[in-house]
Amino acid sequence: MEYNDRRFDDDYRQNNNSFNNRRKSDKKNKTKYVGAPYNFIPFSKKTIKIKEERMAVHDRIENGLLTGVIDYTIEAQTPILISDGNKEKEDFTRDELGRVVIPGSTMRGLIRNNVQVLGFSSFDDDIDDYNLMYRHVASGAEKKQYSEMLGNKQISVGNGKQMGVLANVRGGYVKNNNGKYEIYPAIEHFAGNSDNKNVNMSYYVLNERNILENIDKYPFFTKHENNKYMQYKFGTVFHEEVDGSGKTHYKADNWNKNEKYKPFYVEISFEASGNMVKKVDEPGICSNSGFLVGTGIMNEKKALYIIPQKDEKKKMIEIPQSDIKNFKIDFNGRKNTLKDSKRQNKGGEKIFDLPENGDERPVFFINGLDNHTYFGFTPRLRMFYRHKIKDGYQVEKNDYDYAKSLFGTTGDKSYKSKVSFSDALLESDIAHIQAVKVIQGEPKPTSYMDYLKQGKGAKINGNNNTVTYNTDDFELRGQKQYWLHKQKNELINIKEGNGNENVGSNIYPLKSGSKFCGKVRFQNLTNDELGLLLWSIRLNENSYMNVGKAKAYGGGVIKVKNINCCLVNYEKAYNINSGLTNNPFERVDNIDQYIEEYKKAVKDKGIVIEKQPSVKAFFVMKSKFLDDDLIKYMSLETKDYQNRKALPTIESLTGQEIGEEIYVSKKSNETSDEVVFYDDSKQKNIKNEKKKVQFEENKEYEAYVKKYKDGSNIQFSVNNQIVTVRTKKVEIDGQKVNKANMPELLPLDSKCILRYENKKMIFVSRSE
Repeated sequence: MEYNDRRFDDDYRQNNNSFNNRRKSDKKNKTKYVGAPYNFIPFSKKTIKIKEERMAVHDRIENGLLTGVIDYTIEAQTPILISDGNKEKEDFTRDELGRVVIPGSTMRGLIRNNVQVLGFSSFDDDIDDYNLMYRHVASGAEKKQYSEMLGNKQISVGNGKQMGVLANVRGGYVKNNNGKYEIYPAIEHFAGNSDNKNVNMSYYVLNERNILENIDKYPFFTKHENNKYMQYKFGTVFHEEVDGSGKTHYKADNWNKNEKYKPFYVEISFEASGNMVKKVDEPGICSNSGFLVGTGIMNEKKALYIIPQKDEKKKMIEIPQSDIKNFKIDFNGRKNTLKDSKRQNKGGEKIFDLPENGDERPVFFINGLDNHTYFGFTPRLRMFYRHKIKDGYQVEKNDYDYAKSLFGTTGDKSYKSKVSFSDALLESDIAHIQAVKVIQGEPKPTSYMDYLKQGKGAKINGNNNTVTYNTDDFELRGQKQYWLHKQKNELINIKEGNGNENVGSNIYPLKSGSKFCGKVRFQNLTNDELGLLLWSIRLNENSYMNVGKAKAYGGGVIKVKNINCCLVNYEKAYNINSGLTNNPFERVDNIDQYIEEYKKAVKDKGIVIEKQPSVKAFFVMKSKFLDDDLIKYMSLETKDYQNRKALPTIESLTGQEIGEEIYVSKKSNETSDEVVFYDDSKQKNIKNEKKKVQFEENKEYEAYVKKYKDGSNIQFSVNNQIVTVRTKKVEIDGQKVNKANMPELLPLDSKCILRYENKKMIFVSRSE
């Protein structure tokens, strides 16, 4: 389950372009909204626990358990492509015999996802656990914090003049030493004064306008083609322009844009006085040595940088491996946007990547901030969010659940899968639509307006209700699913991508109507497990799935039909008195009986399955066909993304009520180690539910910690009743209680004092 500078984050603009959408309250009343070709099915707050003894039932015949095979047919409702990986022209994948197939691994992943939702299973193993990175230069909810982290300030440089600097950013050199990345700081110089404090810098800023207007002082550039190291060509003339805020801009009267400019670093020599570079020339000519660095092209950008030679008196800094890991994940997620294209020369992805073993190159960095080493190849560094992605997964966790029982699990204890998916073979003729070029970028979790639950009125540029990965107790919205597109034999909205040909590819899908036959073998399932598996394959009536490439453009909508289930009759297969048989299988006449057994088993655990938001939202997205123009990426020509709001919920888009989670008491014969679910938010008289204790106003009660509900709520046991208490502003021993320190400050079963005040429990103190 990985969203800024003026591009509002490379990832966001590349893959997650928002677009205008509208919700129809009636034919005459349409309201615009910002949406996407996908949405999020909310996670169930509870997961169903499976006993460990149900996990280890392999390699043996188990009386009372079910073994057999499920056959099914897949019919494509729209063009479908499971890519063969050919980047020049992506065709359908084939098996070792050359047959067109949907790989078993693809079907396994699709059905496993369905099992996770319908089986109230954990998504914990599917969510990456690392710190995302961001840049907020011109916009974004974290623009202010980003600026403070870089140390953005004005310094006095003499003669009443001021200059903006990034006081926390340093220059240096990063080296790959057998997989360890080491930074060697550059020599510092006095740059100016801010708040009566000296500001030292270890890199210089050169203004291209000054270079062009005083070219005789910078012979290095005249010794090379101008289009190699500058964004502007010789002869470009500038004029002053004052904007509405009173700031002065220097704009080109006739901008001789350098079409061949690309990011670079090159060794030079230079002369400097204070923070001003007086001369730049070839290596060995001037008294100071270093590297000239040019970053990406940008309108009105007029800055180059010089990083002086290493300061031999300063200690080497080793970058923590955790920061290297986060950097690589972030880089790999956006490297397609760094390749050269017809639109601009970006220098290739290598210029922004880490050096290879033994290599060394200039770098900008901040060391020791928030226990991280930030580094990159422009002073406007990409910073780590404070919280990891998985911190927002606020769901109860169990060691084993239905998905793990069916599909296996790894970890401290590993258990094999009980199901095996064969390739689904194409049984119809091979018929393609005309090859088309589409943008294949996936949405990234850095898009916090989509991936995180937002407060009312939240805006991308930030307000009190805007939530990012820097927000304590942020919460992931759920599991991403693409909307269904109406049945047709063409892809739609393919011109609505971001225009970056680097992330586009030619695809060659099969036509709608293509049919595939697949098979699932299973071993030693309980009745309810088989019912869940069958339900996850068939879904409800009028339900569809989508799979493969181009789901954002209507591709891969499928319907699973002709489901047949056969069970092994062990008595028939192994009874020596009945003789040998070549067919020990018996067909299940009605698969609904097993699906109903699963639903009954879930109901016995206290879950009203038809009323769970995760299940309701799942089937809305599996059956609801919205208009094509309402579920497309927004063209970059529009500017709506600059002021966009949070992605609307499934409920608000479709008008289908999703509601809140509802749980009832389990049956009295339920075993003690199975979970019990109650609806804490509903005051309903449900049969068999214990009567709630009435608390007295302003009275204190002894309580015991029973469960950490999320980062700011804890469940306590008070007079044999479970109550949820807000702990966001609670302090213990001078420390504020949060998600990370809850187990230390308030251990499970620890005794505390609560007070009933204004009809709710509040935390008073921890009792020693």
